[in-house]
Amino acid sequence: MTIIPQTNVFLLGDTHANTLPPLRALAVTGVRDAAVILLGDAGFGFPDEAPNEWAGVDMLLHTMNSELYVLRGNHDNPACFHGDSDYLAPYTHIHALHDFEEVSIGGKLGIVVGGAVSIDRNARTPGLTCWPDAEGVNASLFRSRPKRHYDFVLAHTSPTPPKATPGLVAAAALRFADRRLCGDITEEQDLLAEIHRAYSPAHWFAGHWHFSDAFSLLNTRFRILDINELLPWPLA
Repeated sequence: MTIIPQTNVFLLGDTHANTLPPLRALAVTGVRDAAVILLGDAGFGFPDEAPNEWAGVDMLLHTMNSELYVLRGNHDNPACFHGDSDYLAPYTHIHALHDFEEVSIGGKLGIVVGGAVSIDRNARTPGLTCWPDAEGVNASLFRSRPKRHYDFVLAHTSPTPPKATPGLVAAAALRFADRRLCGDITEEQDLLAEIHRAYSPAHWFAGHWHFSDAFSLLNTRFRILDINELLPWPLA
């Protein structure tokens, strides 16, 4: 379990290896002693990532006396989130949240649901910029764990939000000549519904969709964060 002791907590949407600008935005307002939770797609482990990106992030966090926690998105190398990974070893203030790890914030207990299916996977290079066999939500790991209520879910993706464009997946399948995409997305949505039922959270936070949205479903309030969107922790 990861215990986040700070009372000043922020959620952050996808940054795609451009994490410094939203953190600087916090810094210029005088934010210190904070924890920031990046909801996936940090860009961990991409071959063309800026060599000083995470060193700069770590240095800025040091000046803010703050911590960054990152969960796995579909545009992150899954190997960076393995327990034996040394990817974040050079950095003091950047931490990986592992799939289906419990997280405690302000006396509330939540769980991490990393990963998602990439709709543009056929336009990427397997093993370098996409990981088709490991990028999605880990169904076997979920099903190996006890089913119980959590106060919140920290996820990369979510059940389809109302603002999602109808036909988005079908259009992507046609554009990228990906005949399996529609079936894989349907399977992923079924898995997310299973996770939702198993954990019955009051809140579910996610990025992934590249827009901002909020909706309610079966007694859960879903909040979707846009790229680089910052949201103060609503449960503190």
